[in-house]
Amino acid sequence: VEEVAHVIKAKPMPHPGVPFKPKATEPRLVETCPFSFDARDKERLLQKEKKIEELQKEEVPKFKAHPLPQFDHINLPEKKVKSPTKPEPFQLAIDARGAVRQEMWQQQ
Repeated sequence: VEEVAHVIKAKPMPHPGVPFKPKATEPRLVETCPFSFDARDKERLLQKEKKIEELQKEEVPKFKAHPLPQFDHINLPEKKVKSPTKPEPFQLAIDARGAVRQEMWQQQ
């Protein structure tokens, strides 16, 4: 098995007497052209308005009206007359207890 020596790729330390001066890059030529957001903003506004109009057209339901009733003859349901409530006889528990006690007192 052969061992390969590790190669050091670090750059050498600069000389202390010479100041560091990086290499100047070549200046790139960039062509400038006039730019504004106005055209893009107007286009977006138009698209937004179109979309809003389409949504409004979709949302509006078709109008469906009920036909008018015939007013020449009116059919009302017959009025049902209810009989008044008839009370049923009732007995209170206290009356029953009172009767039982009265009998007990009479026996004494």
